[in-house]
Amino acid sequence: MDSVSLPEGIAPISADRNAFGGEAVDPKYYRKRVKSSRSNTIYLILNGIPRPFPDSQTYYNLFSSMNDVIVNDVLVGSFIPGNPITPGAIFVNANEDDIFYLLVDNLLCSIAVYPVGGEYSFDLNKTVFVPRAVLDAISLGPAIT
Repeated sequence: MDSVSLPEGIAPISADRNAFGGEAVDPKYYRKRVKSSRSNTIYLILNGIPRPFPDSQTYYNLFSSMNDVIVNDVLVGSFIPGNPITPGAIFVNANEDDIFYLLVDNLLCSIAVYPVGGEYSFDLNKTVFVPRAVLDAISLGPAIT
């Protein structure tokens, strides 16, 4: 059987899906933000899955600028996106805690600040600090890797 070459940046489609829906992209795009030149939609490659931002407010809750957004028409045109990032997604932390969380999909997804938070270029200065009891009332989701 002949092997098929995929376009650069496209991972083979598998039956494996994670909690975010969609299909994983080439690992070299993990933790990146990508868009097409033909659309304003920005995708965050979150745990390997391209997830679109629903609006600019949600984007700017997590990032301080559009710097480092990769424009790649082939990649964006070829992947199966996951579920959109929850509108209003934010970073949260308990005042006494060293653990930061992305509050997305009504779940707390822990973030290893170093190196993961830095590799995503998250703006953790936008973190909302809440009492531990608030975080304890929210279900834990998958860690951000």
